[in-house]
Amino acid sequence: MFNTYGPFSLTSHDWHDIDELYKQIQADEAGLQFAIGLYIVAAGSSGEHPIPWYVGITTREFGSRLVEHFKKGKFAELAAKGSLDIHLIALRNNDKFVTRDEATEAQKLIIEQIEQQLIDRCITLNEKLLNKRRWSQNQIRVPGFIDKGGSERDFPAAQALAKLLKT
Repeated sequence: MFNTYGPFSLTSHDWHDIDELYKQIQADEAGLQFAIGLYIVAAGSSGEHPIPWYVGITTREFGSRLVEHFKKGKFAELAAKGSLDIHLIALRNNDKFVTRDEATEAQKLIIEQIEQQLIDRCITLNEKLLNKRRWSQNQIRVPGFIDKGGSERDFPAAQALAKLLKT
């Protein structure tokens, strides 16, 4: 249902580099810029492992959503510190990207649910995550499947589910 793409690199926040980013996305797989899904923007200083700074969704298309962010300068401060890595998680239906006109309400809901889980994960990696407003201590939890491990799996039913699902 989803495939991941990237990381695509943005070395500065000027329009030449934004255009180069767009070309990277187009070159990865035909039509990717028109797909809908989720994206993560990560940054790190030179030589550092990048950390996530933003988790976003788009039910329009990756290309236009990212350009909106760039026009507003949303990641300019991050880009000034070093290059940005952009990871795309595109919704697919079989071997075809799902576009905004084709997306069902159920697919849009799944994208929102995944965003919640990604924010929950990314905030553990970077407490300064830019869009933690949607984060909640009470994220969806299914012991043995969607959990943080450890004591959340400290009972037989959760362990049995984890074993069944190999999580």
